[in-house]
Amino acid sequence: LSEKLFRRLLKRDPSNITLLSDLASRRLAISDNAGFCRLIEQIWLQDGVAEILYQLLFRLSSRTGSRIDQLALLDLLASSTVLPLHYVGYCKVIRIDRAIDANDKVAMRRGSEELEIILAALENDPDTYRCLKPNRENRSQLLISAQLTRLRALMSLKDTPALEQASIELLSSTRRYDPFSIDPTTAI
Repeated sequence: LSEKLFRRLLKRDPSNITLLSDLASRRLAISDNAGFCRLIEQIWLQDGVAEILYQLLFRLSSRTGSRIDQLALLDLLASSTVLPLHYVGYCKVIRIDRAIDANDKVAMRRGSEELEIILAALENDPDTYRCLKPNRENRSQLLISAQLTRLRALMSLKDTPALEQASIELLSSTRRYDPFSIDPTTAI
């Protein structure tokens, strides 16, 4: 009943972020991943901020549902073409962490390849090494997180040639890293 009321109110004010966030929470609570993703994308397009997604990704206690539901949700969010790189990238990083914990070799391999694409985009972005955005939006932070997660996956896969290449790429990044050119509160 309350969801119907919220939807009616939303028809009057389609950019009401509070209503959109509440509906997204309700979609998440009933494991409607596609509905949640659509609402998160709408929130992002309307507001440029998606606090509910931030909490989902970075606050372990807010992750609800079964492990399978969580993985499906992360896969769906990671495939979004609307959400920015920092959200999509962290969805992939967290997904690979889960694959490592579950020793899911197929997901680790696929995730490692997906991280290569993100890493290439970050390396080609001239602002990655002088990013003034805060911690979880900081491209330097995402770069380091993605590289370390990729290393963990490759170690778990015992893929020595790929691990050696990833290590060389990490070393190259650390040489370019200048802590005085990024947001001072970013923890890297």
